[in-house]
Amino acid sequence: MMTVIIIMSGIACSDVTQDKQGRIIKTNRLTGEIVIIDGDKITKLKDEKELRVEEEETKKLGEARYWPSMLIDAGNRPEIDITTKWVDNMLYYQIHSNQNLRDQGEYVGGYMYGSRKTPHMNIQLNDENGFLIKELSLDVSQMTAIQDSNGQINSMVYKGVVGLDRKLYKNIKGCDITWSNFEKANTADKPDRNLKQEIIPKPLNTDEVVVDNLKEEKIKEYINAEDNRDFITICKLLSNNVNRYWDILSPTLIQLQKRYQNVWSNVENANNTIISIIAIDENTFDVMTRFSYTRISDAKNYSKISRVRYIFNADNKITDIYEIK
Repeated sequence: MMTVIIIMSGIACSDVTQDKQGRIIKTNRLTGEIVIIDGDKITKLKDEKELRVEEEETKKLGEARYWPSMLIDAGNRPEIDITTKWVDNMLYYQIHSNQNLRDQGEYVGGYMYGSRKTPHMNIQLNDENGFLIKELSLDVSQMTAIQDSNGQINSMVYKGVVGLDRKLYKNIKGCDITWSNFEKANTADKPDRNLKQEIIPKPLNTDEVVVDNLKEEKIKEYINAEDNRDFITICKLLSNNVNRYWDILSPTLIQLQKRYQNVWSNVENANNTIISIIAIDENTFDVMTRFSYTRISDAKNYSKISRVRYIFNADNKITDIYEIK
């Protein structure tokens, strides 16, 4: 038989009951707060407001989180991106490389009978003070190759899942990368007879190309809008049907906005310096820039030189933006 005890103290009123397991259940009649006492363990049941807050937080943790790009200063200096989300005490993650990593392993042995080691990387997820929360270890051989329309590998991806406590995931504020078994940087600049090279069209003779200053000005305006974080101007310069934005094929405006917001939220003092603009044909331009920025997570300054291709349609709108290696 369940025992019911009424405790009165001024206007405070609580019902105290004992269930079949011997646990004491205390219910505040005024606030509705319920407390369960099991030996020396006291558990407060969450009210409706707290449950709603937790539900919203859980929903947010389940959204994709895009972390700042990380540079491997070896091989062909690939950039590594990681995306994470948390669902039911599980960390889901995707690791993406903007290059083919299979041929960037350290070469050992003689010229005729040598071989390459399998490149390896560790992604370290850290708290706000840089202390390690979770490390993700990966061999390049585990990654899936992504091919372009010519059948050449232009990027790689790995998708994984591991267990991780909710509080630990909430405490992740930044990430770092370490690597091993990559060849030294710059050695990849030497011709590799086994590596297919992307064929980049050379500029036509100046007699054949009419340099369109309007398109060059639009490229400068676009890059300036990126530096000023002016997404409205960016949208005005883009076609309504963008074919490719870096690694995203046929992106929507929402996808583009999320990509920019992610980048802008993780860097400051970002600035693009245009080194050159080369007309490949009437609608295609290769732009070399130096991108300098401060990464908020570690307050360090970074700089990289990129060669980016811009393609216009007949309406002088940008349809393609992607990096040329």
